[in-house]
Amino acid sequence: LSEITEVINSAKIVLGQSSGPMHLAALCEAEIAVWSTSKGEGLKDRYETIWNPFKNKVNYFVSPTHGDLLELI
Repeated sequence: LSEITEVINSAKIVLGQSSGPMHLAALCEAEIAVWSTSKGEGLKDRYETIWNPFKNKVNYFVSPTHGDLLELI
């Protein structure tokens, strides 16, 4: 677990579909790009407020394109 948190802490941004590892990234205070194909705006609010105790930057997408994600990196 310590190795995973070290990798997350050294990353410019963490990208992934809504999942447990994305919550861990938020707790590591990493900027995240997260997406869902079914939850929509309700999940966006959770990532930006409820599940984001350190107020790190959240880029939330519903069904992003490759271009959307490439712009972030």
